[in-house]
Amino acid sequence: MSNRITIWLTCFCASAISAVFWPSLPSQASMAVLLAIIVILSAILICKTRCNYLSGYLHRLALPYLIAHGVLAGVLWLASVGHLHYAWQLPTSKIQQDVTIFARVLSGGCILNTNGKANALSAEHKTHAYTVELIRIERQSPIQFIFGGKAPYTVKKFTTPRARLTQSFITYDGDAHTIDTVKCLQDNDVFSARVKLKPAYGVLNPVGFNQQQMLASQNIHFTGYIKKGSVEVVISSPSIRRTLASALVSLELVNTKWWLALLLGIRNELLPEDWTMLQHTGTGHLFSISGMHLGVIAASTFLLCHVAVFLLKWLHTTITNLLRRSIDVGELNLTSHLIATEKTNKVSHVVAPIRVVVIFIVLLCAFGYTCLSGMSLPVVRAFVLVCIVAAFSTFKWSVRPVHVGLVMVAMSIVLFPLSILSASFYLSIFAVLVIWYVVVRFNLSAKPRYVAAFQLQFILSIVMVPFTVLWFESASIISIVANLVAVPVITCLLPLCLLALIAVAVTQYTHPSIIHPAQQILLYADQCLSYLLELLRWLSAQHFAFVNVTFSTPQAWCCVLLTAIVLAPHFRFKTVYVVVLAFSLLSRFFPTHPSMWQLHVLDAGQASAIVITKGKRAVVIDSGASFNGNARTAENVLLPLLDQYNINAIDHVVHTHSDNDHAGGHQVIKRALVARNAIYYSPRTGCERGKVIYWQSLTIRFLWPLPGNQEDSNAQSCVVRISDNRNHVLIAGDIERASEYALLTLQKASQTLPLLKANVLVAPHHGSNTSSTDVFIKAVSPNVVIFTQGYENRWAFPDENVVTRYRDNDVSQYLTSTHGYINVEFDSHDSALCQSKSDNVHCVSRWAIETQRTHRQKRWYLPAYHPSHLSLLSLKSD
Repeated sequence: MSNRITIWLTCFCASAISAVFWPSLPSQASMAVLLAIIVILSAILICKTRCNYLSGYLHRLALPYLIAHGVLAGVLWLASVGHLHYAWQLPTSKIQQDVTIFARVLSGGCILNTNGKANALSAEHKTHAYTVELIRIERQSPIQFIFGGKAPYTVKKFTTPRARLTQSFITYDGDAHTIDTVKCLQDNDVFSARVKLKPAYGVLNPVGFNQQQMLASQNIHFTGYIKKGSVEVVISSPSIRRTLASALVSLELVNTKWWLALLLGIRNELLPEDWTMLQHTGTGHLFSISGMHLGVIAASTFLLCHVAVFLLKWLHTTITNLLRRSIDVGELNLTSHLIATEKTNKVSHVVAPIRVVVIFIVLLCAFGYTCLSGMSLPVVRAFVLVCIVAAFSTFKWSVRPVHVGLVMVAMSIVLFPLSILSASFYLSIFAVLVIWYVVVRFNLSAKPRYVAAFQLQFILSIVMVPFTVLWFESASIISIVANLVAVPVITCLLPLCLLALIAVAVTQYTHPSIIHPAQQILLYADQCLSYLLELLRWLSAQHFAFVNVTFSTPQAWCCVLLTAIVLAPHFRFKTVYVVVLAFSLLSRFFPTHPSMWQLHVLDAGQASAIVITKGKRAVVIDSGASFNGNARTAENVLLPLLDQYNINAIDHVVHTHSDNDHAGGHQVIKRALVARNAIYYSPRTGCERGKVIYWQSLTIRFLWPLPGNQEDSNAQSCVVRISDNRNHVLIAGDIERASEYALLTLQKASQTLPLLKANVLVAPHHGSNTSSTDVFIKAVSPNVVIFTQGYENRWAFPDENVVTRYRDNDVSQYLTSTHGYINVEFDSHDSALCQSKSDNVHCVSRWAIETQRTHRQKRWYLPAYHPSHLSLLSLKSD
C-alpha cells in the first residue's frame, strides 16, 4: 500500500511542478475531459481492489493506471488554480482609471513608535509597498472586475483578489523623522482609497529579476498606486504582531530594523545596503522568518517540554521519598506495594498522554509563531511539515523519510499551488532533501553533535550554490564562513529574544517589574547582534565574497544535476554523466560563428537599452534608466546579459542623449571591468554626422547630429546605423519631426538616401506622435520596427497614429512592453537562418527575430498585455 501511495504522490508532484514550463493552460473543455478520465481511472482502481472477478485482469494494468491517475490529478489541479488566478481581470478600457476600493493591508505596513508616529526607519523610505486584499469596489467607480465573463461586485472569499499598492509620502509634520500617520497604513488596517490599478506585470529579460512571476507566485492579481490624500482608515485592528513591533521599536535598540526582520519577519525597514550585505554573505535566510526559524522554535519548545517533564519527575520522586521517610516501616511496605502496583498498571497510560501533550504544546507554539510571522509562506510550509511529522509520531506510523518528504511536497502543492513559481519552494525542498541525504550518507547521527552540525552546514552551503545561481544568477563565496558563524548565533538568540520581547509587550502595563530583566536580555542580545553584523559587513566588503554567475536556464539545471550526481553514491555510468553535464556547462564559453552578430533590445520599461554583440565583443547604445541612484537595467540586466553571451569587452558606448531613460546607467557601465577600454559617445562628444567606425567587420555610421553640435536634447539625439552591407539596423534615439525632415533633406542633397534604409528600425522617441512621420518611414523602409516603451506608460507610447502609420506601410511591429526582450540575429553571409529556427519565428534569408514572451519564455503565468489604448488590429507582427 505504501508503495502505491509513494508512486501516486511522486507522479502528482512531478506533473504539478511541470506547470512551471507550460506555455499555456489547458482549455476548460480539456479540463472536463481530464476530470472524466480521472473519475474513470478512480473507478478502475477501486474495482481492482473490490471486484475479485476482475482483479486478475486489472492487476497487470494497476501500475499504469496509478501513474496516469497521479499525473492527470496534478495537471488538473494546477490548471484549475491557474484559471482561477486569471479569472480576475480588468477590462482593457478601464486600466489605469480612478477607482475607490475598500481593502485590508496584509503586509508592508508602517511601524509606529511610542508617539503614534511612523518611526525613523520608515521615514527613510519615500514610498511604501503594501500587499492588500480587496474587500469591495464602490459601485459608482468607473470600473468593474470581470470574473468568469461576468462582472460581480461582491467579492467571494475563496476568490478574493490581491493587489500590490505603492504609497508615496510627501508631507512631513515638522519632524524629518516622522511621517503623517493619517496616511501611513499598518498591517491589518481596513481602509478606503482612490487608486489606479493595472494587471500584475513586469519587464521580462533573459536575465534579471522576474517581477511578474514573483507576483503570480504570491497570488497577486493587480498592481497600482494610491493617489495622494485619498487614504482613509476605516477600521484599525491591532494584532499581536503589531503590538510586538511597537514594543520592539519603543526599546530603541541599536539594531531595531534587524530585530524586526529576525523576530517578526518585517523586512521593509532594511535599506539597500543591508540587502547588499545579506546577498554578498548569503545570510538573507537568517533575517527572514523561514522554515529554519520555525524549526528552531519547535526544537526549543520540545527541549523545554522535556526539561519540564524531567523536573516534574524529579519533584515527584523527591516528594515520594520524603513521604516514605515520614512513616513507619509497615506503612512504608504497604505504600511501596501500592505504588508498585499503580506504576505497573498505569505506566502505559501515563507515558502516552505525556507524549501527546508535548506534541500538542510544540504544535501550539509552532502555530503561534506561524501567525506571528504574518502567515509567511515558507513558515506555513514548514508548519505543515511539523504537523505531518507530529501525526506520524502520535499514531506511531512507521514511515521512511522519503514518504515524509513526498507528503510535505504534495501538501504544499495542494495548499499553496502557485508557490511552485517561487524560489523559496525549491530552496526549502532542496535544503530538506540535502539535510536528509547528508545525515544518512555520512552517518552524522553517530558523530558528536558539534562535528555533525559543522559538517552539515559546510556541505549545505556548498550544495545550495547551484540553486542560488539558478534563481538569483549570483553566488556568495564567503557564505560558507558567514553561515558557520551566524547560524549558531541566530539559533541561540532567536527563542530567548522572542520570549523576552513577548514578556516586554505583555507586562509593560501590568507588571513593570518584569520588564527590566527582559529589557536587559534584549540589550545584551543587541550587543551580540552588533558584533555579528560587523563581522558580516567585513566579510561582505571582501572582493572575493560575491560573484555574478549568469547561466542560461538549461545550463543552470545542468549545474544542479551535476552537483546531485557528484554527491550521490557510486552507480553505473556515474562518470559518464558527470563528463556530459560538465561539457554542457562549458558550452557557454564556446565562441559563436564569426559571421553572426546580434541586436539585443532589452525590456527596460519606459527606457532604452540596446546592445550589439559579435564574437566576444559588444557595443552598448543607451543603458536604461536610473531611479534613486540605482541603475537596475544596466547593473542587473545589461551586464549579466553580456556575461551570459561570454562577452569580454565593451568597445563603444553610445548614449543617444543625456535623458535619464537613455543614459541612466552611464556610471554603472563606466565602472564595469568589461568596459575598461570603452570609448564613449554623446551628442556633444564624438557623435556627429559623417563619423564612421569599422568594428568587427561591421560599419557603425553616425547620421545625426551635425558636426559642432553643443546641444544635448531629444532633437539632437544620436542617430546610429549598424550595417554588414547586407543587413542594416537604424537606432534613432529620441529625434522628432524636425530632425527627421533635416535628415531626409541632407540625404537627398548628398544623394545618399539609401544610408537611411534599414531592415530593423528602433522607433524614434519610443513611438511618440512627434516622430515617425510617414515620409521618414518610407525612406527607412524597415521590415520591423521596435518600440522601447513601458507598459501603460503615462505618455501612452506608442501613439495610435504612429502604430497606424507603420501598419499602413506593412511594417511588423514589436513592443518591449508586450514582447519583452527582443533578439535579432543576423548572418553577414548567404546562409539561411530560417533553416535553424522554428516556424513561428520571424525570419528571412539572412536574419531572424525572437522575443522573450513569444518564443524564448512563453509561459501561462507570463501573459503578454497589449497597451490598453491600442487595438489588437492596429498591431501587425509575426
